Amino acid sequence: MAASGTPLFLSHTREALGPEQKAAVRDAFALAAVARPPAEPLDWLDTICPRRWRLGNREAAFEWTGDGGVEVA
Repeated sequence: MAASGTPLFLSHTREALGPEQKAAVRDAFALAAVARPPAEPLDWLDTICPRRWRLGNREAAFEWTGDGGVEVA
């Protein structure tokens, strides 16, 4: 999310984050603070859950679902 060009929000209890998680959150907010074009889905014509995305000048792939695929309610 931090590299997507969309706002990043986080809601948690103080006890939920240890030192490693705090460092990851700090890095994510630093990345999100840089203005960039919004993420663009590249395979949206082929699926209801795009896996391939353009994030700025690079392409990224995400595994959003398990082996069962997407379940639409």
